Amino acid sequence: LGDSALAAGLTLMAMSVSGPVGAVLAGRIMLRASYRTVASSGAVVYIAGATMMTFLHPQSSILWAVASSLLLGFGMGMNNNTYMVSIQTASGWNLRGIATSTIIFSRILGQAVGAAAFGGILNARLAEHLNGGGNLAARIMTPELRRSLPPATLHSVLQGFNQALHTVFFILVALSVAVMVIGLMLPKGRGIAHP
Repeated sequence: LGDSALAAGLTLMAMSVSGPVGAVLAGRIMLRASYRTVASSGAVVYIAGATMMTFLHPQSSILWAVASSLLLGFGMGMNNNTYMVSIQTASGWNLRGIATSTIIFSRILGQAVGAAAFGGILNARLAEHLNGGGNLAARIMTPELRRSLPPATLHSVLQGFNQALHTVFFILVALSVAVMVIGLMLPKGRGIAHP
């Protein structure tokens, strides 16, 4: 969008802030409903946020990016908490530590692989614009360097970046639908046992 670092930080902060809110709400809902209900609800919110991201374009308002990040974070928060509690509840006391550490390790591994894959997709799509070498991200993200690019080159690079980013967003939508399918595979009517 060519906005400031403050705006980018606000967009990321929206996701970071709404995640814990979703986790707290998921905990409250789990007391009254099944894991399946909570995970599916979180996935719906996650799908909405991911779908909103696909409609981002260079002329979009920063509010659109913030709103989609809020939804993504909220949905992830609901799902993260729900799957953690469901796995811990399904594990015996002697296996609970192993189950918890396994899900945390899987998340860290998934985040690393996902970041590398999405970064690879962006770089592969932008490679054709790196004629002279150098750091393309610095050229388009730094206002001074951005202004130094010829308008035709800047337009071409931003179009390539936009297309590459949308490839990532469409993959994110597909993955969020997979989260919904996994949520629907959880047993019906199973939730936190009440004393």
